[in-house]
Amino acid sequence: MSTELPTNPRGQINHYLAAIAGQNVNLPDKPTGQTNHYLAYIAENGAVAGAGTPGSSNATFRGADLSEKYTMAELSAKVQAGDFSGIYIGDYITKKVKVGNNAEREEDFVVAGIDYFYGTGDTEMTNHHLVLIPKNGFYETMKMNDTNTTAGGYYGSQAHGIASTAYTAGTGGALTSIVADYTTFLESALGSTDGTYVFTRNASGKWEYNSTEVGANLNVYGITYSGTPVEGDTITLTYAKGYLEPYRQAIYNAFGDAHVLKHRTYLSTSTSAGAWHNSRVELMNETMVYGCKIQASHNHGDMGSPIQLPYFGMCPNERIAHRGKGGSRNSAWLSSIASGSIFCNVNNTGFAYYNYASYANVVRPYFLFA
Repeated sequence: MSTELPTNPRGQINHYLAAIAGQNVNLPDKPTGQTNHYLAYIAENGAVAGAGTPGSSNATFRGADLSEKYTMAELSAKVQAGDFSGIYIGDYITKKVKVGNNAEREEDFVVAGIDYFYGTGDTEMTNHHLVLIPKNGFYETMKMNDTNTTAGGYYGSQAHGIASTAYTAGTGGALTSIVADYTTFLESALGSTDGTYVFTRNASGKWEYNSTEVGANLNVYGITYSGTPVEGDTITLTYAKGYLEPYRQAIYNAFGDAHVLKHRTYLSTSTSAGAWHNSRVELMNETMVYGCKIQASHNHGDMGSPIQLPYFGMCPNERIAHRGKGGSRNSAWLSSIASGSIFCNVNNTGFAYYNYASYANVVRPYFLFA
């Protein structure tokens, strides 16, 4: 586009609008139509260069109802293509959600970040996505553990759901670094029922469950290890669904299971350690809300998501959760650990605070939509 300023006043207006819009495409012939074209483009795509990119959309707050602009199929197609034009921080999608056997309620799910996890993880995240969170928090409340302990970290809490392993050596050798992934086991053929599952290595070099061969490795059940298994080795997996599961299922039902992306994130496994795990719907950590660790006693709960979500950077007051749409202010759990008995939360006053693990707080998880 020419940098020379027209002498005609309307031409000057269109010149500046074109510069703001960053492009000049399919213009109507009439001057008024051209002005309206630019104004409509800017309203839809943002008054910045690079509109439609994650950087541009992450830097702009709007707060529009995406449910009125797109079907879920249309929105998903745009996001999967990495086209974020017309999508901004604070935009939201209204859905009916039903947690367990509780009453169905309406909730607004707000765009808190765009491509936040893109390119990250021990296995690279290659799917474009929106980070969505409930604008208010769910009406129902949840505790992190039945007792006041954080010994298993967030990953090993009753809120998250537990998949832990024990190993018994057979005729020789030893397995090391055995990891059980809760999300993978949950989505496996065995993951519908809480309990204890014993896998035994047989003479054919396969694992057996209930005397039936299930394969040379246990990846399909989320169990990975180092070392070479031998005949007689056993791996015992103890599994319990998390208190988060009814909330996860409510989100899957509202958005469609396929639209809630699995991603790799680093979760605390004790008060002083962590590991990479598969995730789909999780509690936010302290840094995602506040931009830094405040009450958290160590970094392992925040290392995989160490950047503040743009939503909270632009609208700090939105850190305060409510108990359901239109409900009163309420403290909301975070996944970060404050001590051996306490998890972090966002207090109902907005403070970065904490509660004993057995206390009941509002649930405000994040998930990736595509």
